[in-house]
Amino acid sequence: MSTDTPGTSGTQGTETYGGGAGTYLDPALTAALARDPSALDLRTTRAAVVFWDISGYSRIADALQYDRTTELLGNIGEFLTGAVLAVQRNHGIVHKFLGDGLIAVFGSSLGAPAAATATAGNRPDSALARPALTAAAELRAEFPQMADRWVASSGAPDPRIWQVGLRCGIAIGDVHHGRLGLGPMSALALLGHAVNLASRCCAGAEPGQVLVSERVRAAGVTAFGFRPAGPPRVLKHISGAQQLWAAGAPHREAR
Repeated sequence: MSTDTPGTSGTQGTETYGGGAGTYLDPALTAALARDPSALDLRTTRAAVVFWDISGYSRIADALQYDRTTELLGNIGEFLTGAVLAVQRNHGIVHKFLGDGLIAVFGSSLGAPAAATATAGNRPDSALARPALTAAAELRAEFPQMADRWVASSGAPDPRIWQVGLRCGIAIGDVHHGRLGLGPMSALALLGHAVNLASRCCAGAEPGQVLVSERVRAAGVTAFGFRPAGPPRVLKHISGAQQLWAAGAPHREAR
């Protein structure tokens, strides 16, 4: 899966990238680009990829689009702000906004000096899984309060329309991350098996669930609880049946 279309404007930055003003670029990458124009060159690194998506929000947007556009956009802005902060607290990079969702990367060497790429590739999976799982746990804990505020302020005659939930998917693997294309047509790309798998995990998650690959579970089991998310399943465009796991709360001693 490629995510090489620039994201929408974000609340944490309006930097210029790829020839277009107003496209969100993570502040860490903006600073790196200012230091070195080659800092965003496409490179391969091992990383944890995280997808988030608000289930049910498209239904709300469709039902209220003519009357509550400002409110709907404000809600999404609140969520994306909280998500960006959770990613940044845990030293990840926000790759792209996807409407009412986003993609983040933990452990990518993008923006670091070229010499750091090899070092990044030597990091154990646990060093990638733990910050990704922590960010997912933090955002999962924060989301119900956001949704409650949206319901309270909506004035909708049927509050059931505001039944939304946060879904999350996480996978670890080699990813290709960086600028792809030529000149003003370039964009920040994220490609690789882990990107596909994280996307499928998110799509298969229940509302409120953080669904992860076996590799993430193995890397995070000392810090987080996990339970099987049913039997192994076949995922679109992923070879072989995959055992997925629902991530629970961090172990008390790991907090």
